[in-house]
Amino acid sequence: MLLKTTPDFQPKPTTASSPQKRRSRFGNLRGWSLFAGLSLPVLWLIENLIGEHTEISALLAYFPQHPWGIIPLLCFILSLIHKQARLVLWNGAALLFWAWALLCVKWHPFAATTKSTVRVVTYNVALREYFSSQLADEIAKQNPDIVCLQESVRTYPLEEAGRNNVGKAISRRFPGWNIRTGGDTCIMTRFPISSSRDHPLRLTRRTLDVTVETPQGPLRVLSTHISTAFGGQGKFATLFGQLVELIPNAQKAAQARLDQIKPLDDALDADLSTPLVLCGDFNTPPRGIFYRHLDSRLDDGFAQAGNGMGLTFPSRAPLLRIDYVWTRGAHVKSIKVGERGASDHRMVIADIAVK
Repeated sequence: MLLKTTPDFQPKPTTASSPQKRRSRFGNLRGWSLFAGLSLPVLWLIENLIGEHTEISALLAYFPQHPWGIIPLLCFILSLIHKQARLVLWNGAALLFWAWALLCVKWHPFAATTKSTVRVVTYNVALREYFSSQLADEIAKQNPDIVCLQESVRTYPLEEAGRNNVGKAISRRFPGWNIRTGGDTCIMTRFPISSSRDHPLRLTRRTLDVTVETPQGPLRVLSTHISTAFGGQGKFATLFGQLVELIPNAQKAAQARLDQIKPLDDALDADLSTPLVLCGDFNTPPRGIFYRHLDSRLDDGFAQAGNGMGLTFPSRAPLLRIDYVWTRGAHVKSIKVGERGASDHRMVIADIAVK
């Protein structure tokens, strides 16, 4: 009788034990968490201390800050799934820093309008004269006392100056209001205007400066539009083409903004005793050297009373906050960003107490 033999036992090749796999997996998670948590403060320092001075730092400062939260968010979710309490806290802190320092999220749950405030609307109307009726309706719905418009009339090139006078068209919707213009800006108010002047800014741009006699007392109202133009700009008409042009010239465009700090300071210093509101399209996000300079001299209205991120551009899907209401000697009680309208910007509506 033949015996049936069995082949020799062949042990399976050894693989990493389950604890080893877990340690490797958590090691990767810790590495990514550490990277995300440390890179965000470094990014903030680059954007705010170097800012517009170099090509890379200027791009970082003016780039939407949303993508920088992807890695810490994924790490936070994985830390929750794997019940890693320390990593949950670390990544949670990174997300809070991202929201506070980079996205500049504000929260003022008790901000409210009072009867003793003046309502100010600032709106870049993008020279859209053919939408003037719709733009006027959008403004009128906010029941403003003072309206500051930017790109309300074409001023450049010089041979086309005076065209697309959307400010004049909008003013017809507000009969009896007092109106002043300067550069491509316009200020309209239901209150008396006791003085008016404009200050040179850059090229054809001006900072319009009027003193309005409000029921709470005199208020200086300035409307401005910070230029982003630089030598050789203007080859492309489309937004995509402008972005293609801007990327290799980010520092030049940023420097054009920095060059306007001095003339803007001169406008602010023209009268230091009267409470002041400075409104406009600053083409500058809430970070970088230009913003920090203004923040050192004035109070950012959205930082005083805003909620959320206050994004104003582009109107269809806002990614940047570049339209502002600043104050000195006055206080913003409430502030909000309007809905999408006929312009490529969204309006900002602020209720201000004149001190």
